[in-house]
Amino acid sequence: MKTLFAYQRAAVGFCNQVKNPALFMEMRLGKTLTAIRALAWERERKLVVAPLPVLATWAEELDGEGRSWVDLHSWKEKDGASSADWMLINYEALRSRWKDLLHVRWGAVILDESTRIKNPKAIVTKAILAGFTDVNRRFLLSGLPALEGDLDYACQMLFLNGSFLGCKNYWETRARYFRKAGYEWLPRPGLKAKLKEYLEQRAFVLTRKSAGVGRQKVHSKRVVPSTPRQRKLTAEVKKEFRLKEDRTKWVTTKFIWLARIAGGQLADGEQISDEKSKELVSLHKGELSGQSLVVFFRFNKELQAVRRYLGQKGIKCCALTGATSNEERTEVRRRFQRGAFPILLAQIKVAKFGLDLSRASTAIYYSNSYSLEERAQTEDRIIHPKKNEPPLYIDLVTAGSVDEQVVRILQEKNFESRFLLNRLAREVEAAWT
Repeated sequence: MKTLFAYQRAAVGFCNQVKNPALFMEMRLGKTLTAIRALAWERERKLVVAPLPVLATWAEELDGEGRSWVDLHSWKEKDGASSADWMLINYEALRSRWKDLLHVRWGAVILDESTRIKNPKAIVTKAILAGFTDVNRRFLLSGLPALEGDLDYACQMLFLNGSFLGCKNYWETRARYFRKAGYEWLPRPGLKAKLKEYLEQRAFVLTRKSAGVGRQKVHSKRVVPSTPRQRKLTAEVKKEFRLKEDRTKWVTTKFIWLARIAGGQLADGEQISDEKSKELVSLHKGELSGQSLVVFFRFNKELQAVRRYLGQKGIKCCALTGATSNEERTEVRRRFQRGAFPILLAQIKVAKFGLDLSRASTAIYYSNSYSLEERAQTEDRIIHPKKNEPPLYIDLVTAGSVDEQVVRILQEKNFESRFLLNRLAREVEAAWT
């Protein structure tokens, strides 16, 4: 059995004092093992709900603890494995099987990557709030629980406590504590103080910095020139949508088109720029020579174009996309970690959960979405507690394109989402050190 770090022992102690705790601990701080140890004396079965890639981590940690477990994604009653102490299921499978699980007497339910239930309209959120809020013990696990704003806490805390800041549902919370500004819901004055007090009593918050793990992240930006074709298409799209920009559906389409133009690869496969690919090769052969690199992409067309480009240059690489099976993903990851090839190309949505790509200390973002969750999760893929060198993140930005706006917005969101958690983490640090 593994020896817990001091901060993990403190987290276990917190879980012993708080019946339904939230473990808001950043990636690589061992919140999975912390939750297992905190529930070591719970005799009833424990249900873990997590993204499919994260379940592999749970299985590994449970094996190391000598705990019996079963994967409910593939388990059927005839398999005779219902006596397992721990049962694991991914959020997608829970959508269709949650009613069957209501017949089980659960001692605890753990939601890992709990932001998956932040949307009150999602089927999985409705299922969890309807079926599991009366379980004796309930845990939330997340590194950044409010990536898009404080309203993200609502459904998570409703699961944890049955109410949130005196409100019984998401809609009451929004009406009482937020005001609408355009398409956003902004917190009313006084909410931050109430939220801080609320989380102090219910959440163990820990950042890698406060735990003394790893080094400070380094962010950099490489601006590549835009081609005449990119500039022409960008102007045409802005003009085309100028009369429609007050309609939400057209705004979304507009920014997707602008993002594709910035990446140099249109939806129909037409390539209008290879400047980012050239910069990637320049970095690989120059400043980052000899290093393992992970390159993240928003669009698969971009990834495929870069893969062809690297092949033409004789550079070995491999890719992870939605078409890559779970077995293939595991093998690709293992080969990358062994150093079988220097560059891994990964589609952001595929790689954001559960993959240890820590052989690399540099991640290059060929393109980004507006989602801070996707950015934060993928950044953590190259983090490891035992690495001393600071992780480097490079954004490839096409001059004068929507790339510039996306990177700026992600930076602003990151500061806002971490501000409260950083304050709480400093207070938790003072308590356990």
